[in-house]
Amino acid sequence: MEEFQERDSGWTLHSILNLTVNVNKLNPMRGSSYIDLPSLIKSKHACINVKNNDNQCFKWAVLSALHPVPDHVDRVSKYQEFADELNFEGIDFPVPPKHIVKFEKQNDVSVNLYILKKRGEKFEVSPCHVTVSKKIKHVNLLFVQDYYVDEDEDNDDDDEDDDIELLPKFHYVLIKDLSKLFKNFGHRERVPFIVYADFECLLRPIDDDERAYQQHEPFSVGYYLRCSFDDSRSEYKCYRQIDEGLQSSAELVVVLQQSSVVRQEPASFDCRIERDIQEPQTYECSHRFGEREEFERARVCHVCRKLFSAKDTKVKDHCHLTRRYRGPAHNKCNINYNDSRTIPVIFHNLSGYDSHLFIKEIATCFKGRVSLIPQTKERYISFSKFVEGTEFNIRFIDSYRFMASSLEKLASYLEKLSIAEEEFQLDYTTDQTELLKRKGVFPYDYISCFDKLKETELPTKEEFYNKLNDSHISDDEYEHAKTDVILLADVFENFRDNCLEAYGLDPAHYYTTPGLTWDAMLKYTNIELELPTDVDILLFVERGIRGGVSQCSNRYAKANNRYMGETYNEPDESKYLVYYDINNLYGWAMRECLPYGGFKWVNVAVETSDFFQVPDDHPVGYILEVDFEYPEALHDAHKDLPLCPERMPAPGTRQEKLMTTLHDKERYVIHYRSLKQALKHGLRLKKIHRILKFDQRAWL
Repeated sequence: MEEFQERDSGWTLHSILNLTVNVNKLNPMRGSSYIDLPSLIKSKHACINVKNNDNQCFKWAVLSALHPVPDHVDRVSKYQEFADELNFEGIDFPVPPKHIVKFEKQNDVSVNLYILKKRGEKFEVSPCHVTVSKKIKHVNLLFVQDYYVDEDEDNDDDDEDDDIELLPKFHYVLIKDLSKLFKNFGHRERVPFIVYADFECLLRPIDDDERAYQQHEPFSVGYYLRCSFDDSRSEYKCYRQIDEGLQSSAELVVVLQQSSVVRQEPASFDCRIERDIQEPQTYECSHRFGEREEFERARVCHVCRKLFSAKDTKVKDHCHLTRRYRGPAHNKCNINYNDSRTIPVIFHNLSGYDSHLFIKEIATCFKGRVSLIPQTKERYISFSKFVEGTEFNIRFIDSYRFMASSLEKLASYLEKLSIAEEEFQLDYTTDQTELLKRKGVFPYDYISCFDKLKETELPTKEEFYNKLNDSHISDDEYEHAKTDVILLADVFENFRDNCLEAYGLDPAHYYTTPGLTWDAMLKYTNIELELPTDVDILLFVERGIRGGVSQCSNRYAKANNRYMGETYNEPDESKYLVYYDINNLYGWAMRECLPYGGFKWVNVAVETSDFFQVPDDHPVGYILEVDFEYPEALHDAHKDLPLCPERMPAPGTRQEKLMTTLHDKERYVIHYRSLKQALKHGLRLKKIHRILKFDQRAWL
């Protein structure tokens, strides 16, 4: 109280009206005997869970990492002969996490501990203890408990029973797989069902708003359901709102929900998947001629492309929808090679426009949680609606994030629009179909109420004026109708075909191009990337990521050489002007040596490497934290483009910008190749604070 009154507020304490004291009972987490993993975690096959009957699960988990065995990895007997090699002096069993530091000091082993938490229907893994120094013998452990409470729910209970038996018990499990290796083999199969959709809106005038002058209200929706394994199930439908009744946005959401749940045809996608989930043993794949003999002779798994060993169980992988035999597979690969439970719904420019028209209906039209991937508060990369009581979810994605161009331009690149021809040939002549295959225009500003939808004549050309763009349409555009949905289906199906042919991946499984290309990279290179688990390493590397320099340069130079004719001034020095424009710098960088593992801190006092002499293609690379001196003698020569830009507040603002300055640099994080460049051009290295070493090669 005295400190409060002595501060410069000028206030005086008058009285205390209320005092609340919260008392929390501390239940220190300790390991225990064997606890089974949640099925969701167990299915990933990334952990070794030793079935111990004592309270020494920490010891058995560590030993299972130090002494891997080929089979029966969960048996204590496999590690019994090594039981006394670790020093547990002064450490009680079951081992609490706070004693891990002591264990590391007494043994030449470093330990990272992660804890498993539940949020909704999903589990999250977060670090509980991260080792200060990663050693050659390093172990990643997972801390699990015998039951889980949803972290997002309010679990306060005034009548809480203090019985110790009701508190969760904990157990240590070895994490055997913390690498980033391509595992999305199921993405090689086409998504069974995909929907292409588009809205049209009324543009109601607004008179009482200073900024907005139109209100967009959806009045029609068209959608094309594409089945990848049976064209007879593909269909196009449209709905137009004729009055103030059911809105087209709600109609689309209801139809999508029905397509994944309500349909009860015997051969429907939903029924067949549901039966497979409940009774997978009742399904046998149908064989074509010669496939049985092919299976018996097979030596390579068609999923992971790896050889079968003598101990592997070879099974027949088949599609649960068509029962078609796909090839021989490892039992583990077959289990993880699941049919997709996601129905993608594709809009062109979903993030920028269409999502705003029906996002509320997604949340309220039928039961099920909504998952969002936001870009900003108003723009979403994607969102999904999970259908309650089923395994299905409806995922809305933006085709513009795969093909960043107008639908008109994309359609013009295709020589043949197969879906458009198929859909229109039943109702239109060949000439009319050719017209419909062209993306036309729509009188957005003219359609301001439902009455105008009842008109039986095409509006005049003047009514197609676009107020937003302040533009009229051409005579040629006036002759054509709008067929966005079918054009989008043709464009994206062609894109799927090309990606499956080039990368063996269906883009309908992904949200954006980066996700698709990342998996394509992992699949094509077959690289196994180590994921650093040391938080300090992650933060250290992030400090070295600064972005690209953006600048406006006022260039002026005057040439003087013998090729300039009469303007050449012979007594003056000869000067030539050359303009360089280097394309695809990112592509060039990705072809150089890149880190892939072996991240380790180096003792600066011990490390004697001359980083100026380390070759660019050396198998070991370095990232350093250094102090630079920028000699004043270099300032004039470097003033147009100084070396080593850094993030700092720009003059007159608190916002950080990437600045190119001639200042000395302190604790500057830099790659060793950039360090070599800086030293070559005259900067002086004053001090090395930290060094991160890693394995590298040109794997991409």
